[in-house]
Amino acid sequence: MSVAGHIVFICTGNICRSAYAERLARVRAEEFGLAGWTFASAGVGALAGSPMDELMAQELRARGGNATGFVARQVNRAIVQDATLVLPMEKAQRHVILGDFPAMVRRVQTLGTAGEASRSLPEEVVGEAYLSALRADRRPTRSQFDVADPYRKGPEKAAEVAELLDRHVTAVTARLAGVPQSQPAG
Repeated sequence: MSVAGHIVFICTGNICRSAYAERLARVRAEEFGLAGWTFASAGVGALAGSPMDELMAQELRARGGNATGFVARQVNRAIVQDATLVLPMEKAQRHVILGDFPAMVRRVQTLGTAGEASRSLPEEVVGEAYLSALRADRRPTRSQFDVADPYRKGPEKAAEVAELLDRHVTAVTARLAGVPQSQPAG
């Protein structure tokens, strides 16, 4: 049983990682029948007004997504205040968000940490129970789960980051939808 909500993905410029994650989450939500959820993104140092990075847009198209009409924007209170989850790409971005919006501490988790939690929780922890598990997780955020910035690092790095983002976004949206995911070992 899924619940309705809103996820905001955060990165630095809002043209690569968070933009890609936002648009991919829409694709996965549709695939999994995750109704009532919306997805947005912003950057802590946004290249405001810019389109999605072309290499990431190519990766998105390869997975059935569409970057048309995407415009980068700077994170602000209006963007995050009603979010069910705020999922920054890096520990440092999480600290920026919590520095600006400390009351959101239970709703801000790095995407990598949320993705790892999705793979480690029992299969029956889905929907609201999954959200509760993320909110209750008080372990320190670890940089090992950061998603590196592919900006201006070439097509190989874009493909590598897109694959990692796909893994995390798919895990999170599947848990929210209550869709069992078989995870490859490793």
